[in-house]
Amino acid sequence: MSSLSGTRAAHLRYAYVANVAVCTVVGLVTLLSPALANELIFLHKFALSEAFRVVGAMWLTVAILSAMALRAADARTYAPVLLSQLTYKSIWMAVAVSRAIQQRSWTDFPFFLAAVFVPYLVIWPCIIPWSYLGGGKVSGNGKRKPS
Repeated sequence: MSSLSGTRAAHLRYAYVANVAVCTVVGLVTLLSPALANELIFLHKFALSEAFRVVGAMWLTVAILSAMALRAADARTYAPVLLSQLTYKSIWMAVAVSRAIQQRSWTDFPFFLAAVFVPYLVIWPCIIPWSYLGGGKVSGNGKRKPS
């Protein structure tokens, strides 16, 4: 992460550390014990199905890629992981909230999951290196210049 300023590099590092900590636990529990995940994490708001294992595998993948980012020379190369999290969480939140509004019922709304997603939706846009993802400045040899 040497090509980033100290503060920006630290923020990226914190994001990846948070992903490793949260996504490893949630991913393993959801993948290996969907019933336990349904009880503890999802508070019985979703029908138990094999989809829990798929979601668990996805979260574990985020944890693994985030761990790889912590060891990378330039952690920005793993920024698409953060972008994918921001994207799917935003889409899910928009659909879940609009569905609850449309049905005029919040009884089935998964407030706990939404509460977990909110910090990501607020913090990730501030941490994601947008200029790097958008191509940024490119040097004569085709490599991106540090932003």
